[in-house]
Amino acid sequence: MPHNVSVTNAGGNANIQSACRPIFVEYTHSGGTASVMLLAQVEVYRGTDVISAGSPLVITRSPSSLSTSPVYTFDVSSILKGYIDSADHIDGSDSIFLKASNTQTSLFGLMSTNLVYNNLIKYRVSVRAYFLNSDGILTLNEDDAPVVTADKYACDIYIKDEFLSETKFANLPTDLKSLQITGSNSSIIAGSRFMTNCPSSLVRKIEIGSPFTVSRFHKNYTGGINIATEVSHTNDSGVNDSLSIPSGVNNLSKTIVAFNFTPKDGSGGWFNEVAGTTASGVGKHYEIFMKSTSNFSEKLKFELYNNSTSGNPNLDKLHKDFCAIYFINDYNVLDYYLFDGFLDITHNHTKSLFKTGFKDYTSRTSSKRGIASASTEEVYNTYSLVNKETAEWLSEIYRSKKVYYYDRINAKFIPVIVVDGEITTSYANKIELQPITLSFVKDIHAIKY
Repeated sequence: MPHNVSVTNAGGNANIQSACRPIFVEYTHSGGTASVMLLAQVEVYRGTDVISAGSPLVITRSPSSLSTSPVYTFDVSSILKGYIDSADHIDGSDSIFLKASNTQTSLFGLMSTNLVYNNLIKYRVSVRAYFLNSDGILTLNEDDAPVVTADKYACDIYIKDEFLSETKFANLPTDLKSLQITGSNSSIIAGSRFMTNCPSSLVRKIEIGSPFTVSRFHKNYTGGINIATEVSHTNDSGVNDSLSIPSGVNNLSKTIVAFNFTPKDGSGGWFNEVAGTTASGVGKHYEIFMKSTSNFSEKLKFELYNNSTSGNPNLDKLHKDFCAIYFINDYNVLDYYLFDGFLDITHNHTKSLFKTGFKDYTSRTSSKRGIASASTEEVYNTYSLVNKETAEWLSEIYRSKKVYYYDRINAKFIPVIVVDGEITTSYANKIELQPITLSFVKDIHAIKY
């Protein structure tokens, strides 16, 4: 017996959806005897291979259903989520900070030579039907080819409830600024933004040599991509200059891209890409933005500072206790903020005791009680003065899947665990600066005896 179903909705024209919201795939009865049950298998592309992802999904018709055209709907988002990575490649040969600043790094796994960047994945769903044979036994149809959806794509962007999905089968909203790179020639819409919720009014502090990356999302990849990403700054001669990075080829590799904008000389630094610009002479203010014809995105603004060894006369130097935090933000890419409150360290000591019912008097070290294990938890505390918009953005650190403390002296990323807390700001006053505190566990030293 044939499967007797067809794909009626697997996203429609929505080529890309987010696994943070339901991703529905719909099959409908297409003639003949209606299937008793459907078995759906999600399949994910890994290079040229297609692998079965997760366990098969099963949906059964209600025995009391009298419908002659039943509809079967599956939500595949939870399965896809397990195959999407975050863009936190910070160490090793695949580090984003080893890439040249005048190029784009695709975060789509199929477009990466070593398949390490999987912020966007390609998938499909195949279905087989169960039917009752002549003996009334439930049987899986393995003779006919499965009914397969067209290839689709999934990312892992978290979207707040205030932004509504386009339709039930297209879950990315149209009014989210980071997704507003579209149009007849896929140009940006004025007011669009990079993949960060950092307020455009905020001027972030960053040291020379501190790693920095920014990412861009291009939703409707089917059109031509006419976007340039630009860094505007003051060069060594005191003249406003820019580094412009064209979009390049208009294909899937440009759907989600990352840029390495580490402010330093040499390989992997954007000073290296601009003639006449060096760490010893560049100006302190710079901006990063997208542009297309006459339209400009919101700008990311920065103030550059000397590190412990640099001596640029145009730049000030930060206190050594200022705390640089990198985190995976709501868009599943790496974000950055420098807390400018001094860093305090707390050591929490705990131990576990044991007690026995006897003492061995033949041993001088024997005791009825003692220490079974002991540990020291190293907690760092830092703070910053921010307004309401910035506080709301920094709340992403508390729900981030990965957070790193950046050791500015030794240039090392250290994974940390953020301590649960709360941020309280005045809703009525969006401009007033208010203190927020961040505590995180940097290390735990534990010994069992």
